[in-house]
Amino acid sequence: MLNSVNPEGRKVCDGEDAALWLYYNGGEATYKQYKRLLKSKRVSILNWLRHRYVMKTLEIGGKKFCLTHSYYKQGQENKEFDSMSYRDVWNIVWTSIYRDDIQTMGTNIYGDYEYTFITGHVPVQRVRRWFEAEEDFNCLKAHENGNLIDIDGGCSIGYQNELNNGLIFLRLDDMAQFPVPVKAE
Repeated sequence: MLNSVNPEGRKVCDGEDAALWLYYNGGEATYKQYKRLLKSKRVSILNWLRHRYVMKTLEIGGKKFCLTHSYYKQGQENKEFDSMSYRDVWNIVWTSIYRDDIQTMGTNIYGDYEYTFITGHVPVQRVRRWFEAEEDFNCLKAHENGNLIDIDGGCSIGYQNELNNGLIFLRLDDMAQFPVPVKAE
């Protein structure tokens, strides 16, 4: 979003990643609501977002976690958006082992690190269908691949008859999962 909307809070979405965010990754609904806000509120939201971590590491019960939208880049842990380069943010947000990106070639890089990685970006139903070829791909539960746990339930896709989309919450102290399906309107 920060690389898509106008940085001064104007009702313009023409940033470098606007098309990628709006049309290919569910940003339209968020942007529609964002435009309805007063400019002062939009600026406040942008300022708050600029000071959020792109990747966050933490330790709970002796277990180390790395929370990231999609990908891991060593040396970028616990940095706020504003302190990172465009390219580093782009790689962490858009790159995934569940795509044939030049950077990853589908390689699971996560086994090389001591963290349990909690990611999203690619819905678990798609991972199960396209990459794992599971017959029961349509379940709303986290997908585990070694020390990588994908919790993207496809909520940005919204309600679709063929997919069981929703949110997947993961409580890190005991790894309990709490799926919340999206209901038809």
